[in-house]
Amino acid sequence: MSSDEAAGGRQIPLNHTAGEDGDLEQIPEPKTPETGITGQPHAGHPQWASGPKGPDLSALTEVMNAKAVHDAARRQKWRHGHKGPAAPHNPAVRLQVASEATLQFYRKRGLALIKRYKHEQDMRFSNEDLDPRAFVEWLLALQPSLSKNSWRTYRASACFTLQSIPSANAAEALARLNAGVGLGKDQGRSVCRNSAKPGADRFAVEHFLKLKDKLRATYRGQIVDWLIDWLDAGLNTGLRPAEWAFASIETRGEQGSPTRIFLHVADGNSPGEVTSHRTLELTGFSDETLAAIERLVKVSRDWALNGKTAMQQGEVSRLLQDACETFFPRLQLAYTLQSLRQQFIANMKSIYSRAEVAAMVGSVDIDRPPQHYSKRRQSWRSDEIPEKPRPVPEQVGRMHKRLQAAEERRELKELKLDFRRRREERRALKARGMVLPRFDGD
Repeated sequence: MSSDEAAGGRQIPLNHTAGEDGDLEQIPEPKTPETGITGQPHAGHPQWASGPKGPDLSALTEVMNAKAVHDAARRQKWRHGHKGPAAPHNPAVRLQVASEATLQFYRKRGLALIKRYKHEQDMRFSNEDLDPRAFVEWLLALQPSLSKNSWRTYRASACFTLQSIPSANAAEALARLNAGVGLGKDQGRSVCRNSAKPGADRFAVEHFLKLKDKLRATYRGQIVDWLIDWLDAGLNTGLRPAEWAFASIETRGEQGSPTRIFLHVADGNSPGEVTSHRTLELTGFSDETLAAIERLVKVSRDWALNGKTAMQQGEVSRLLQDACETFFPRLQLAYTLQSLRQQFIANMKSIYSRAEVAAMVGSVDIDRPPQHYSKRRQSWRSDEIPEKPRPVPEQVGRMHKRLQAAEERRELKELKLDFRRRREERRALKARGMVLPRFDGD
């Protein structure tokens, strides 16, 4: 099990508020020398345009519905236990669904999680009066301390139980909880899909630049353009490979104000409505990088609409693997599309506070133990980082709360482990007939 995350960096105000259109200028945020993030105009942006409005629902509904249809077909195939077309009329095919015992386990575990939440928060009310959003925020703060299997069980149990709570906020809470389905600790794959080598958690700058320089001279076809765009877009935004189909670019500009550019990443697990998303501000990005991001968003959306996401992403991944084996034959780790996200996180942690990085990547689980290169610098130098996106202040506030809760839990866990260690030491000394040192608990 991994340890809880420590909340570092500057303290982010927790009482962020926004106007009806999400105007960032109405959100009080103290400017600090560390990041310079503030909701007010600053040097380089004397008069900001309006803040982001959020994802364009009309443009994303079709791709979300297409994903829902594809996921339903995939689950249908799995439930029928064979690789051919679904055949519900065939009595020889056993339909695989969650058993009654499994559902009862989810219900029991979900109620236990709610009871634990109410106990820790010293809340005395019935489950019907529970605020699902606050409970989900508490649960998400547990994620860094849980194994992958434990987290998937916790999430499934909470989703099953929250559906029985009569609350107007249940849909929003479930959207936040389901935003990471199939991602992060729900992903469950630690090695490169097309290689026996473990996936790299960083992307060396010299390898990144060599790939971009040599790809076109070594390989041909449109897939080369896709990979080059993915290298630029992935490194500078930190999106997971599965998220590009649900990304959208928003440009805000008013007369007399500089244009602001935002990248919205919607939750693709809520067909028909977008109830959860995160936003990165790309204002100041080079035209080359913005064009690469726009092209990758468009082509990823086309793949999703045609049901070809897995196939086309697999082709891009295989080209990346083949190029790395060609250019870096002695590399012990395999670069993957996910490695670009991990390098983005490492780079941003050298610039922003932990809460700001968590807001940009949509997760508080932003720490990974170093692999074979534990003595090497994880982040690139500041002059090597080509683009520096900015987080949205109100989303930073939400992540700051999660990180605070995770830090408190980590400290309590360390105190508990230290108490157990000292107790075992006393027992061992006592068994050997030695004089016991004074114990704080005595």
